Amino acid sequence: MTGDPPQAVARGGSGPVERGERLPVLDVLRGVAIFGILVGNMVVFSGYGFLSPAERAALPTPAGDAVAMFLIHVLVDGKFYSLFSLLFGFGFAVQMRRAQAQGGDFPRLFRRRLLGLFLIGLLHAVFVWSGDILMLYAMLGLLLLPLRQLDDRTLLRAVAACLLLPSLAYLGMLAAGVGNPFAPPVDPAAAAEGPDLFALMLAGFRGDSWAGAWRSNLIQLAGRWVDLFLSVRFPKVLAMFLLGFWLGRRGIGIDPVRDRPLLRRTVAIGLLVGIPANTAMAWLMGRGVYLPASLPGLAQVAAATVGIPLLTLAYAAAVVLAFHAPASRRPMSCFAPPGRMALSNYLMHSVVMTWVFYGWGLGWYGRIGPALTTPLALLTCVAQIGLSAVWLSRFRFGPVEWLWRSFTYRRKVPLRRAGADNRT
Repeated sequence: MTGDPPQAVARGGSGPVERGERLPVLDVLRGVAIFGILVGNMVVFSGYGFLSPAERAALPTPAGDAVAMFLIHVLVDGKFYSLFSLLFGFGFAVQMRRAQAQGGDFPRLFRRRLLGLFLIGLLHAVFVWSGDILMLYAMLGLLLLPLRQLDDRTLLRAVAACLLLPSLAYLGMLAAGVGNPFAPPVDPAAAAEGPDLFALMLAGFRGDSWAGAWRSNLIQLAGRWVDLFLSVRFPKVLAMFLLGFWLGRRGIGIDPVRDRPLLRRTVAIGLLVGIPANTAMAWLMGRGVYLPASLPGLAQVAAATVGIPLLTLAYAAAVVLAFHAPASRRPMSCFAPPGRMALSNYLMHSVVMTWVFYGWGLGWYGRIGPALTTPLALLTCVAQIGLSAVWLSRFRFGPVEWLWRSFTYRRKVPLRRAGADNRT
């Protein structure tokens, strides 16, 4: 999730990156990415995504919820985890370059880094929230090691192939007549033969027992991984890993003067093509055409294939341009502290939101929709900006980043900043 900047390469060494060696724009991008991820994840945290049309209509703000949900589909869904995936690949490129400069065993260190990330994700998914993305990142990250030898042209072909694979897979689903495994059984007698796992899951989240919510989380975790396969998420993430690696290897986006024309074109194309494509995707998503597999579902997949990567790149380019513009550099810099401890903040989202929504906490599960959960997410992000800045004024890394780095380097990495004890 983090990477050393190119200027750190010449320095050598095998320890974590110091503050002065980082590229602040990458931290800003990470901060923007995790906040966008939170806005998208609120649909699941709050239970809104599991409500029936009648239950949604009974919420306090049904009209606003419909509008907010549509805008989330257009502007948020898929874009910010794709941005984070892009940054993961970029970080891999600069880590590899730094290791080559110092003659270290980069593959071994990177594998250990991924193992640490997988273990963190496993604990997160099992004991906190099933929507974890870290395990998927860790597993797909292993593929970067053999693919790092590809030349630029072959690498971009691999990106294109990964982006096209979901459409080809959906064609196969359409030909095979794949239905919706999450739909209730057609035969009521068959439904009565076993427990209704969906109802059991919702009851556990709404109940006042942490143990019940934990069991529901395990049910949702199983469904989560089924959905990752049905939505063909793996090649989508890998495509952005590889694209980020290509960008990092070429140093694109590092020099704001040299790259400004390219960044501006990326924003223009990404918005002009990405917004209409994502609007079409959102319209189709609202009609539930993905499963059972159908021709409109294929159109939804095709729209996502075009729209999500383009809008992701437009967001990334716009953030880089804004960060390097004198008028907007200072406000954009507010995203750097939460971006520097992105892993800790990402996990904190799960801790806070499960407490807010599950029955053992405030019990808001299924009681409010996106018109209210989105402002709640934004307030959480504002709070994390302040808390991250305070934390990093005393410590070198976020708490989870510190554990991850200590595990990776097999030694206790210093956490507290020099002189922090003397601050008032």
